[in-house]
Amino acid sequence: MGIIHWDLKPINILIDKNGLVKATDFGIARIYKKEKFCDTEILGTAGYAAPEQFGFFQTDEKADVYCIGVILNKMLTGKCRQRSFTWEILRSAA
Repeated sequence: MGIIHWDLKPINILIDKNGLVKATDFGIARIYKKEKFCDTEILGTAGYAAPEQFGFFQTDEKADVYCIGVILNKMLTGKCRQRSFTWEILRSAA
């Protein structure tokens, strides 16, 4: 496992004039830790972050794949997901 970006969203993706795609803003990126059950910090952008980023499980590369899926869905439909994990949802579940 390598680096997990943890905050992929449209503003953090750049495309150069040759069509090369680059991710930016690795400020909260992390390395997967096999021995951990869940993450110790809750970070990421609500609406784009995978559910496990909100403290349910440890994030791995699938969290970034989830973010890319959300971005592609927004690009294709022009809409955000109907319900995203937010701090309000997490508080109501507590």
